Amino acid sequence: MLPRMWQAAIHHEENLQVQNLLRQSLRQIGVENISDAQLAEAAAAYGRAIQAQAELIENAVQTVAQIKAAGYKVGLVSNTMFPGQMHREDMARFGLLPYFDAMVFSADANKWKPNPDPFWQVLADLDAPPETAVYIGDDPASDMAGGQSAGMYTIYFQSSQRFSKPDGIEPHAEIASLPELLPLLAQWD
Repeated sequence: MLPRMWQAAIHHEENLQVQNLLRQSLRQIGVENISDAQLAEAAAAYGRAIQAQAELIENAVQTVAQIKAAGYKVGLVSNTMFPGQMHREDMARFGLLPYFDAMVFSADANKWKPNPDPFWQVLADLDAPPETAVYIGDDPASDMAGGQSAGMYTIYFQSSQRFSKPDGIEPHAEIASLPELLPLLAQWD
């Protein structure tokens, strides 16, 4: 069910939120009498289990701190079925939150990458024109395609093998580790 709902979200057919996923999953197994409060409690418990597994990417805090110190504004666009507050808590726990100037979480905004709308929303919040902005992401289909459709430069971060690189989507640059980012940005200035 999750893959179908995720695909529907990125194709702008519906919003994906963890409570809706739980409700539909329970209906599939015949559970109809569940209150919104019970769903919220179940979603929060599921979210806490996911948060407990969250790991920081190597050099993330140092890299974002250096980017901010260099005078860049930093924004975030994230496809997620969880409320943005949950991700802000993770970012605070890892020491990342103070470095971000603007954030859009798809479950809150009902705007999913590769749709350019969430990118434009962050750009507006940053007061930054797209042609001066760079989007770094690890999913070519949503990050590179979305950033480029919003008019941004894109950098593919090869953080994992979970996303394959589809034909026809080429980033402006690629990095294999976060410390490569600031020197690349400096070259583009």
